[in-house]
Amino acid sequence: MRSLFLSELSSPRIEALLHEGYDTVLVNLASTEQHGPALPLCVDVAHGRETCRRAAIEVGRCLIGADVPFGCAPQHASFAGSISVRPESLVALLEDIAESYARAGFKLVYFWIAHAENDPVLRQVLPRLTGKFAGTAVTGVSSLAGYLGSTWGVMGRAEGVSAAEAGSLSAPGPPTAPGPPTATGVRTGTAAHRTARRAAA
Repeated sequence: MRSLFLSELSSPRIEALLHEGYDTVLVNLASTEQHGPALPLCVDVAHGRETCRRAAIEVGRCLIGADVPFGCAPQHASFAGSISVRPESLVALLEDIAESYARAGFKLVYFWIAHAENDPVLRQVLPRLTGKFAGTAVTGVSSLAGYLGSTWGVMGRAEGVSAAEAGSLSAPGPPTAPGPPTATGVRTGTAAHRTARRAAA
């Protein structure tokens, strides 16, 4: 298959994939914000796209929706180029995204956290979306700490990137060994995803 990203596929191709059983969509909830003096504003978007891609491959018959490049990031608002949206704006956007993918025929819409400050908003909106769309389950990463520990906490160290080089404000814990290549960075999210997918079946 050429691409798993909906943004790189035509509408007829997406319809064909839905008929072939590609009925799960991951939605990358990221942010456009500063990440220290050396890294670009797209770090969260790029990180989310890559971990979504790895999860989609591991889970199978899974596509990746359009990135949500804006999040709640008030702590970064004073840095040039950073964008922060109000929680209520993000709530409305998540509701509209879930409705759009449900209308298209996806059976599972899975919100993937690539920016920690989006997690409280996701927790707020998920109860309203659960069971709202007939035939479509809506859920998301269930353990932010587990997800961060298995992605940010493993992938950087596996590549030899220190916390200081990554723009972190605090030092990481002791290094941990990464898992197999197909599971590195997606273990926690994928486990939750599989549970949600079985529930939606």
